[in-house]
Amino acid sequence: MNRSKTPSSAMKPDSTLPMPEPEIHTLKDGNLLVSVGPFRSIVSSWHLTEEKVIRLQGYYRKAHPHLDL
Repeated sequence: MNRSKTPSSAMKPDSTLPMPEPEIHTLKDGNLLVSVGPFRSIVSSWHLTEEKVIRLQGYYRKAHPHLDL
């Protein structure tokens, strides 16, 4: 599995929030596993990862309403 960081445009700048760092792993079949904390999704192409990170971060915020995200 290859690991890579999410494009910085998908993350909040100067953030001190407890949002987990997005992770992207390349699977053996060529698909990409995108994770934000416990939320995961598989996409088929790199151009889909930024939107998926944004969506997973939204799920994380909804699951943690007590945090100032």
